[in-house]
Amino acid sequence: IDVLKDAAAASIYGSRATNGVTCYDRGPLVVRAEYICGTTGLPGGSGELDSDGWYAAGGWRATRTLMPVVRYDTFRENTSASDSRQTNYTAGLLWQPVKFLRCQLNYTYEDYASRAASNRNVVSLMFTGIF
Repeated sequence: IDVLKDAAAASIYGSRATNGVTCYDRGPLVVRAEYICGTTGLPGGSGELDSDGWYAAGGWRATRTLMPVVRYDTFRENTSASDSRQTNYTAGLLWQPVKFLRCQLNYTYEDYASRAASNRNVVSLMFTGIF
């Protein structure tokens, strides 16, 4: 298990950020988790906003090229407002036919705490390549 301090937290929240990442990638099992929190200034200098979020993701290399994956993530844009939370539940299939080409099909259920936003079902297809 690798525990990392991620520089991405500082790029998002500046020096007032906290972030931690845990990764396990051995054999057929892949597990990752990350927590991030920080304070950002509001436009016009009208105050500050405390935010936080985390995710846990896992996959199982079923074959050399196929990996079913799952992910749970939640984000609170404003930690002092309970209706600012968004939680996502994702299940997908990753196909990597060659080392530098990946295709992932995901289904995500987006759950919003705010009554002003409707929960959504999302299907996405992503292609990633390194050239």
